[in-house]
Amino acid sequence: MPDGVAEYILPVIWGLWFLQAGWCAYNVGSYLIRTRRWVEFHDARINKKGVWMPPAVVIVPIKGADEHFAEHVGAVQKQDYPDYRVIFVVESESDPAYAGLAALPRPQDADTPPTWGCRRVDVVVAGLAESGGQKVHNQLAAIDAVEEHDEAVVFVDADAVPHAYWLYYMVDILRRGEPVAAGTGYRWFIPAAGETPTFATCVVATINASIATLMGPWWRTRAWGGSMSITRQMIDDVDLRGHWRGALSDDYQLSNAVRESGGVVQLVPECVVESPASFTWASLWEFGRRQMRITRLYEPIGWWSGLAATSFWLAAMVSAIVAVAMQLPHWRCAAWALGVIYLFDIVRGLLRRRVAREVLGDEAVARSGRVWWVDCLLTPLVMTVHLSLYLGSALSRRVTWAGITYDIRGRTDVVIVERGR
Repeated sequence: MPDGVAEYILPVIWGLWFLQAGWCAYNVGSYLIRTRRWVEFHDARINKKGVWMPPAVVIVPIKGADEHFAEHVGAVQKQDYPDYRVIFVVESESDPAYAGLAALPRPQDADTPPTWGCRRVDVVVAGLAESGGQKVHNQLAAIDAVEEHDEAVVFVDADAVPHAYWLYYMVDILRRGEPVAAGTGYRWFIPAAGETPTFATCVVATINASIATLMGPWWRTRAWGGSMSITRQMIDDVDLRGHWRGALSDDYQLSNAVRESGGVVQLVPECVVESPASFTWASLWEFGRRQMRITRLYEPIGWWSGLAATSFWLAAMVSAIVAVAMQLPHWRCAAWALGVIYLFDIVRGLLRRRVAREVLGDEAVARSGRVWWVDCLLTPLVMTVHLSLYLGSALSRRVTWAGITYDIRGRTDVVIVERGR
């Protein structure tokens, strides 16, 4: 290593690394403060009369029926909200989910219709998509089933387990009006109940939590398809159907539609939902590369920013270790940086644990015990995996999702290459 690099450039790199690590810890602390303020505000409002709670429709695209099927479906139908209905949408009647949904008791069939809560459940069969993503195709079919009575339209993934007030929070954000055009939550991976989390699960949960706590300010917030809301009128105003036709990503395209119309997507911290996680290294690689590829093609600035930040963090760490090992100029500065940044990582991990307790509760935090150890103590490993996912997503435009392989030629030019059996 040239003396000039070791003597003059490396201290600058370590200083910037110090600022990066400090900002990460500060950002999680700010996220925690914002979350607490939102929770306190809504706790004061939720039982007051006169709060805006218009008729709403919840759209749930669903494929397959796993062991958590009843839990997911039940949570959507048990929302503490005065007047809403649920549309489950599947691609075909041969989908295992269709049989499970058909067997559900429907509120509209009860002898005494409910006066509060879910008043109707419908199942829409969308058919097979000819282009674009199957999930987006299903959602478009569900939007066509939205009625004039439905003022708020809320989307949720079938693997989410929303709490009882989730729907209230998702609709209430729309009350703000301009510039807020849509609301979003986000997923928080929690090891599946009754399972000992694998190391891969802990790494995925840590990476996901780091992305979740980046959101908040409107300029850093993008919609997440697993928990997002918009008014029926706004769907037409931003031409959401036009942005979705032929697309693979529902959430990035909703975000793009809102931004192009001059609006913003607002994070709703109370709607960060628990998502059970159980990963192997193979499924981590498949899931992570797919997410990164979709981000690269639909949100390239975000992808490049993440790649740069992750690469810089690892390069700075490696240079500091080398400097200490070889006792290069300013090696004591490098050792000091390594120690302080390690403390920053611990603080950041503990703050994220407090965020999870705030939005998900003690039980979810207890199930994530191993995740916190990874988050606090193994940041270099997590960052290495994260960088490998970025690099693994850099070249190909092909994505396999729910058994279907897609070729993404443009935001609304997605070709179905192969359907799995």
